[in-house]
This record gives sequence, C-alpha cells and structure tokens, in this order.
Amino acid sequence: MSERRVAVHGLAEIALRVNDLGAMSAFYQRVLGLEPLGEFPHAVLLRVADGFEGHTQVLGLFDRRLPVSAERGTVDHLAFAVAGRDMAAWRRRLEQLGLEVEA
Repeated sequence: MSERRVAVHGLAEIALRVNDLGAMSAFYQRVLGLEPLGEFPHAVLLRVADGFEGHTQVLGLFDRRLPVSAERGTVDHLAFAVAGRDMAAWRRRLEQLGLEVEA
C-alpha cells in the first residue's frame, strides 16, 4: 500500500533580522497593514493572515544587534504550514531523505 502524499499548505512564519526594528515594524504596519501580535525589546511579531489549521501566519522581526549562536538559533528562518495529521508522514519522508528531524 502506498503512503498518501503529504503537502505544504502555506507559510506559517518568516523571521528576519533587521537593522532598525522600529522603522521596519512601522513600515510593515503602516504600508501593509500588519497587526502586532507581540512587541518585545528586541523583536516584533506581526500577524500576516489567519493561516492554516489555527496557526496564524507570522512575520517576526528581530533586532540584528541581538547576538545569535547555535544554542539560540540563527533567528532568520521560515516555517511551512502542514496538516497536523501529516506530521508523522512528514517526519518519515524527511528522515528517508537523510535529514535530521527535531521537535
């Protein structure tokens, strides 16, 4: 029996390191109309859209001056939205491709 194909349903989040957090936050709010989900000393999370299966699409902006390391992550990233029922199939597929999967 063949395994059912799993699909990406959209972007869940994108995180960017920016030089001027205040200016970039203001730009995305004023020009694109994104609403803040959370504002912190070194980061701002903005709502892009409703997303998929209850996961809001998020643009995260992080102050580039914040130090990053392997322990803290690189901050720059993107995440894809997939169906919760497909998580085990995604894990198997990625591991079969030789990728390490961390939860």
